[in-house]
Amino acid sequence: EDENGSSELRDSPYKIALFPNAFLLESDELLLYFPDKDSLIIKNSWKVLLISVMLIFILIGLFYSSISTIYKQKKLSLVKNDFINNMTHELKTPISTISLACEALSDKTLMLDPERQTSYVSMIKDENKRLSILVDNVLKSAVWDSTHLKLNFSKINLHDIIQKVSQNFDIQINNRDGKLNLDLEAKEACILADKVHFSNVIYNLLDNANKYSPEVPKICISTKNEDDYLIISISDNGIGISKENQKKIFDKFFRVSTGNIHDVKGFGLGLSYVKRIVDLHHAEISIESTRSKGTTINIKIATHGK
Repeated sequence: EDENGSSELRDSPYKIALFPNAFLLESDELLLYFPDKDSLIIKNSWKVLLISVMLIFILIGLFYSSISTIYKQKKLSLVKNDFINNMTHELKTPISTISLACEALSDKTLMLDPERQTSYVSMIKDENKRLSILVDNVLKSAVWDSTHLKLNFSKINLHDIIQKVSQNFDIQINNRDGKLNLDLEAKEACILADKVHFSNVIYNLLDNANKYSPEVPKICISTKNEDDYLIISISDNGIGISKENQKKIFDKFFRVSTGNIHDVKGFGLGLSYVKRIVDLHHAEISIESTRSKGTTINIKIATHGK
């Protein structure tokens, strides 16, 4: 062991000449030997290494947090602007319906019969109520995708809702020489739902079908029963949606590319709202679409007896 120890000492890289300038005498050397160098270094420096590693991770975390905060702030700014634009769009829809109804009532050349006049007045009243609800939601900060959104559930007949919404929306379809057909075959149409929000769901789907349809829109609303469920389908002859976009169609602010159609207004809030309300009703929504051939959106919701 002594010989091995002396050998290792002589071979130690840690040595220095004591008299480097002595030319006549052989200089002695000072040698250092660490038999457990690695373990000794680790033993005496593990705290420093641990603190260093922790500081590195903390710096990485702070850097990530800073970048994430900057990104979120930018996204929030965009969301804020988009929300204002979206609400403007949502308010424009009932305003345009009221405007068209008022023009029809004030046009003396149309010679509207009393029943038609009453229908237009009722339409203006309903749309004005719809405007009031939308404005109230904004003032109360009841954002549609908020986790605090509360629904007032009651038993309603969906056929009554569809007929009322269709009647109010019919003027927009007729203004484009289009046609809105109702094929309400479901024998059981009673559901447990929020009347206002589910009416808005139907309205938003009709609005989308109308906006993304060609010059003469052809829209059909149909219902049928499957076991204890009611299936509502809204079909159009519009531009259709590609398979890739069908996965994103319910994302907030997403809008389908309209190609050469440049008069489609809005910023993609309608269908994200529809998806949110459908989910809160524990219902299912699906889409069937082919480019240039049209789109069908189906909602499946449990019935609630008569």
